[in-house]
Amino acid sequence: MKIFEFHFNPGGKTDSIFDSFCYEPSTRPSEQKLGSLYIIGELQNALPQDVRLLNNLAFLLKREYYSGSSGESALKKALKKANDFLSEKAKTGNVNWLGNLSLAVISLKDLDLTFSKDGKIKILLLRPGHITDIGKTLEIEEFEPYPLKIFTNIIGGKFLENDKIIILTEGIFEFFSQTALLEKIAAAQDQRSLKELFNNKEKEFSGLRGLCFLLFLTKETSPKSDLTFKRMAAPLSLKEVLSPFRHLLAKPFWRKVLSRSGSSFSELKFWQHWHWPQINPPRLSEFSFPKKLGLSRLKPSLDWEDKTARKNLFLIFVMISFLILGFFFSQREAEMRARDFRERLIGVQEKVIKVQGYLDLNQGERANRLLREAFQEVLPLSQGASPVGKEALVLKKLIEKDLTGLSHLEELPDPEVLFSFESQNFLPQHLIVLGKTLYFFSPYEKELARLTEDNQLEKILAGKGFSLATTTDDEVVFFTKPNEISIFSAETLQPALSLKLPDAKTSFVDFSSYKKSFYFLEKDTGKIFKYQYPLTINREQPQSWIQAGEKKPLEAKSMVVSGSVFVLTEDDSLWEYQAGRLKKAMDLSVFPFPKRLTKLVVWPPFLGFAILEPSQGRVILIDRSGSLVQQFQSQKFLSLKDAAFSEDGKSLYLLSGSTVYRVNLSP
Repeated sequence: MKIFEFHFNPGGKTDSIFDSFCYEPSTRPSEQKLGSLYIIGELQNALPQDVRLLNNLAFLLKREYYSGSSGESALKKALKKANDFLSEKAKTGNVNWLGNLSLAVISLKDLDLTFSKDGKIKILLLRPGHITDIGKTLEIEEFEPYPLKIFTNIIGGKFLENDKIIILTEGIFEFFSQTALLEKIAAAQDQRSLKELFNNKEKEFSGLRGLCFLLFLTKETSPKSDLTFKRMAAPLSLKEVLSPFRHLLAKPFWRKVLSRSGSSFSELKFWQHWHWPQINPPRLSEFSFPKKLGLSRLKPSLDWEDKTARKNLFLIFVMISFLILGFFFSQREAEMRARDFRERLIGVQEKVIKVQGYLDLNQGERANRLLREAFQEVLPLSQGASPVGKEALVLKKLIEKDLTGLSHLEELPDPEVLFSFESQNFLPQHLIVLGKTLYFFSPYEKELARLTEDNQLEKILAGKGFSLATTTDDEVVFFTKPNEISIFSAETLQPALSLKLPDAKTSFVDFSSYKKSFYFLEKDTGKIFKYQYPLTINREQPQSWIQAGEKKPLEAKSMVVSGSVFVLTEDDSLWEYQAGRLKKAMDLSVFPFPKRLTKLVVWPPFLGFAILEPSQGRVILIDRSGSLVQQFQSQKFLSLKDAAFSEDGKSLYLLSGSTVYRVNLSP
């Protein structure tokens, strides 16, 4: 590990203080396991009484850190003490540091680095040709749940040999960015080249003021892809605990009590003597109550021997006590609800911050998954009379923006039109591709339409409609409900074959072919039946393919077979079966969130699938693991019926309404 510290003109201005502090563990085992601690800070617009603020903070952080048990918990403990220290300063009226203090605190053990920061200081990861602002994940400015709580989050990860971590104060960062010095530092291979780089820039540095702190990580290790994120608990506020009691004794509260009881303010003379915080108790001789309370007025001189008077006074005391208790509990309940909403909002904020860290580590899939969770959690916080509605709405928009950026969504305002059936007296419901020819069919049309490679439409008389279709090596196989198979081969539609159904109530919603077998999906039961090919008329007994006792996709919508059997379920997830057993269920990592997916189409040569969603005018491309590849969206796709890939998989044909569109796919 090598450390480089560059302090530019430290004595130039008395109201600008910056410094760095490097602490190494002693020989004690308890400190050795904690590693090193580095603190880099800057205080602008400093007053004379703040001259030792950075030193005091550094001393406090060091003391608390090296009294901890492990790196992460020790840093967390030290930062909490720093928060308490600064909060106490604010309570005494010393708030000049607010908005002027920038501080970075870093713990390092081997190549495990954990840090927190606040203010305008920058923490960057430098690699040759690559600069990442790893401190940016802590710079969400829209939310300040605890204004006097400076260090709220910590981030940690494992870095690589020869990584450089550079910490820059605001002015130095601006200069380094403008002069491309960051790129040159990232490309430097050793200590000597770094020194030469800074020596050559000595004249340019003469007008700068600030600090550059550089960690050169030299210990060899293997990378770790995980990212951790923690938020420290907010310190308990005595003012917050006692605030309900203060409101109970406040004058507006008593006004409300009196108005509810039917008394006018002037009817209770003792209020003239009651002021907050000084209380002058009323004389009993001045105490009177209105008849609206249903009680007799008290005499100017209260007779304690009068049993009725004592009883009435006791009832009044009980009534007021219940009013006070009711108000107290309602206030407490509202505060607890607000605190719950605030904590939930902070939890969502944490996930958003962690997402930025995953993106910095090029873990887009994990970032996408976490963002979708955050979006679902922030929705109820941004609706209705939420105590954090305004802040939650800001966070919701931020999440939507990030999700859209990760969604690989391509808008197609004018997709390529391949063919239109508007003037053809034929309304197709489905399409299928064999070679370079597209076939169109419908259960309501008694013809089969074929679109050739040169966009010429031909109609073939079939005498009946077709519900489903699949292809074998050189044939198109059509299915007509409930049980007829028709094979189109060698330009000829062969006589239909009748399948033997499992029972009279069987109704198939999709079917697919693979090698020498046909697979049929039954919607209601989720059963899959397998028929051997070639078929023997009325003699082929179907085989229930999903093994007994295995979970079945009830109300499934679509199915394809490509080695495994993939089923699109009613809840818009994708189930994969192998050898009749459920291998895994995949939730689709897509945004906007699916509303109603309708059709699953295999992508040759088994690269993945296309999933149709006409309700949002969208086509989703995923790979075999369920990960998002690409999305296409267009207003022209709101009537999507079916889709098919070209033979080479480079184009996707879409049937929407009476129009056929072609979308070229990225390689």
